[in-house]
Amino acid sequence: CWNINVLPYFFSNEDIQAIESVPLLNLHDSDQLSWKFTPRGSYSVVTTYHYVVKDILNTTHLKVDGNWKAIWNLKVPPKLKHMLWHSLRGCLPTRQRLISRVVQCLPSCCFYENQIENEWHIFISCAKVQQLWKEAKLTQHLQLYLDTTEGYNELVFGLFNSLSPSILSKIIVVLLEHLEKQK
Repeated sequence: CWNINVLPYFFSNEDIQAIESVPLLNLHDSDQLSWKFTPRGSYSVVTTYHYVVKDILNTTHLKVDGNWKAIWNLKVPPKLKHMLWHSLRGCLPTRQRLISRVVQCLPSCCFYENQIENEWHIFISCAKVQQLWKEAKLTQHLQLYLDTTEGYNELVFGLFNSLSPSILSKIIVVLLEHLEKQK
């Protein structure tokens, strides 16, 4: 409750009436800390991170649309999932990307010098990887999408949306083994 004896020293009668009309909290209940960004009200660094990334920072330019759950649910070693994730996020150190970051290197494929090395070349158009597609009997799956997609990510996510997990796992293993050999 308000200490009414002190209010006239600091406030006018009109202000005192306004102050006295403000309801006070129930002082018999104990206070407790609560974090409004979780259902249970418990604070964690993770919930702070999610709040900052979702509500404060503008991260829309970092979003890459696609069926990411299908990638993480593949039955392949984590190393292969990670490498596929890097390729779809534009993080593989292809020669084209290295040059764009002012690294001194030739832009061409180490096997076929007339081809620029990027994700599409490494995983799709390189003659070496096309041979791998044939040996693994996966060419027919890829061929369905080559004429209708406009880029590497669209092709990969198109395959993920239509092929069985076992065929996808086989494709990922073949492609990423090729990339390991290219290093």
